[in-house]
Amino acid sequence: MAISKARQDWSVGSIVKAGFLEVRVVAKGHDASGQVSCCESLDGSKAYIFQPHQGIERVDSRDWARYGITIHESIDSKRIDKVIGIAHAARIAAITGYQA
Repeated sequence: MAISKARQDWSVGSIVKAGFLEVRVVAKGHDASGQVSCCESLDGSKAYIFQPHQGIERVDSRDWARYGITIHESIDSKRIDKVIGIAHAARIAAITGYQA
């Protein structure tokens, strides 16, 4: 079930605060326990998984399938250009599996 009363915009490409961290949402998906947001640090050096009511967890890989996550929405090339600039486009495309 989707969160409908969140105070932040957790859409793909948004920058959100999760605890004391500020992260960028790079993909949305689900796993066996429900909705999942795949995130990265603002400098792109760390990957995280956020699940409502369970919190945020740092992961050692951006291979979301490795954690049992099925991606249903990710940053596309146009959104990448708007949100984080062309310099990161190839890296985010590799992270999310987006093929232009």
